[in-house]
Amino acid sequence: MQLIRLWLRVIALGLVAMVVNVAAAFLWVWFYSMAIAPGHDAAFYQAYATRAAPVSSVIAGIPILFLFGMVAARMAMWASPGMALAAGIGTAATYATLDLIMLRGLAGPVPWDIVMLSHVTKLIAAAVGAMVAVRSQRTASTP
Repeated sequence: MQLIRLWLRVIALGLVAMVVNVAAAFLWVWFYSMAIAPGHDAAFYQAYATRAAPVSSVIAGIPILFLFGMVAARMAMWASPGMALAAGIGTAATYATLDLIMLRGLAGPVPWDIVMLSHVTKLIAAAVGAMVAVRSQRTASTP
């Protein structure tokens, strides 16, 4: 039962990471519209958001998934270091799965090269975050 709760939390963390990353993209476009290129119509900013969102996802996604991978690993530390690493990577796998589901609903062309770069960097960031959590736990428990 504890394991099921853990994986439900990992999935929830992946979903929250997606929300945070989308919010970061919205914030960037808002900043762009206010500080960098103010005074244009909505279509201009929508076109910019279409181009900027994939890049923003890669840039903001790395620290976001690093942190969420670390949190997931800390939640799973009671099981084993291997489970902690799997939980960290699970957040990024959940994120990637949700992202691919949403991309299937897009009407226009999908920049698959950026999508794959985004997913790979997120998986690596989450794994590194999980490894940092495991290492810090080992260091803290060593007398």
